[in-house]
Amino acid sequence: MIASVIGATGYTGGELLRLLLNHDKMEIGLLTSETHAGKKVSQFHPNLMGLVDQDFIALDVNKVIKESDVIFAALPHGASNEIISKIYSIDENVNLIDLSGDFRFDDLSVYEEWYKIKHTDPELNKKAVFGLPELYKDKIKKAKLIANPGCYPTSAILGSAPLLKNKLVKEDIIVDSKSGVSGAGKKLTDNTHFPEANDNFSAYGVATHRHSPEIQQEMEKLFGKKVNLSFTPHLLPINRGILTTIYMSFIDFMETKEVINLY
Repeated sequence: MIASVIGATGYTGGELLRLLLNHDKMEIGLLTSETHAGKKVSQFHPNLMGLVDQDFIALDVNKVIKESDVIFAALPHGASNEIISKIYSIDENVNLIDLSGDFRFDDLSVYEEWYKIKHTDPELNKKAVFGLPELYKDKIKKAKLIANPGCYPTSAILGSAPLLKNKLVKEDIIVDSKSGVSGAGKKLTDNTHFPEANDNFSAYGVATHRHSPEIQQEMEKLFGKKVNLSFTPHLLPINRGILTTIYMSFIDFMETKEVINLY
């Protein structure tokens, strides 16, 4: 199966390429970049030197559709929405996995409130499936457009799912998450600049982080009713990785062994 990646120069694109290379059913197809077309992949992902020797190319939507069995979009939110809509306007049978937040929300008013951008394709959004196979594997098997979950939401949703699904906890939930610096992407910011991040540990995006409504959406689906979520992300002075601690109160007493068996 040939997999092409649109926007493959960032950390997300690079990690995706590494995973695809280690998948025995996948072959790397076209790799696009609007700003770095003509440059070697290994220039941006030196860990892939000798494994991926091709150049990035400028995006040609028709060419990508024609030469791919599955397409991954590793673009910023907004840009991903625009390109993906164009792809499906040409061929509605494309298999595509979007790594941005553009198609993760059932309620687009929530997306627009938190991402501060207008969604341009509500009809296509209705067809997207939230890409957590542990919860939605049957839907994913049939889907053409899969919305890859965010990093923090993946840890928070899977970590709480058995207890929420079985209605064993109260609705007040605290999610305390910590991430490595690469989670912020390649673009340099004051907070991720080495002298600021090194030997430091800080909360960020308190009450404003875009992953908060994504976590809440999926928790409420599992729970069947509203949850009162308090989500606080933190930046660790490490390259990669996430540690999430979830605090919930049991409705009734449970033995440790009972909880472990649920998971």
